[in-house]
Amino acid sequence: MKTAVVSVRLPRRSRQELERLAQRWGRTADDLAASLVEESLRTGAYANLEFRTTSTGRVPYLAGTRLAIHQVVSILREFKGKCGKGR
Repeated sequence: MKTAVVSVRLPRRSRQELERLAQRWGRTADDLAASLVEESLRTGAYANLEFRTTSTGRVPYLAGTRLAIHQVVSILREFKGKCGKGR
């Protein structure tokens, strides 16, 4: 994927927290910041989407449920064509 460089000014405390979190997750601060911006853009674009930290990393979930988005997609694919009007 092609990337673009964006310069962002953060309060010093936010930068320090970003660096601490990046170190804890084994990532660079720049990589983590890019991921967090992507998550925020997706959350703004899709209602009821939230990201949670799991043992496998950050995972999108259907807000207010225990369902990860990959589970929702799997369920929809399983029932595709099996449900419809009058059934």
